[in-house]
Amino acid sequence: MTHLFNSVRGRLAATVALFGIALVAIVAVLTWMDADSIFAARRDQLERVSQVALKVVEQQYEHFKAGKITEAEAQERAKAAI
Repeated sequence: MTHLFNSVRGRLAATVALFGIALVAIVAVLTWMDADSIFAARRDQLERVSQVALKVVEQQYEHFKAGKITEAEAQERAKAAI
C-alpha cells in the first residue's frame, strides 16, 4: 500500500479518489437538505390550503345560520368552492 503513494501517479490517483468521495458526500448532504426544505414547504402549503377550506365552510355555515341560504345550498356552495 505504501508503494502506491510513493509514486506521483499513485498520489495523484489517491487525490482524485479523495476528491471524488468528497464530491459524492457533498451531493448527498445537499440533496438531503433540499429534500427537507421541500417537505417543509409542502407541509406549509397543505396547512394553508386546509385553513382556506375551513374558512370557506365556516363562511357558508354562517350564511346558513343567518338564514340567508338553506343548509343544502350552503353545503353545495362549500363543495363547489373547495
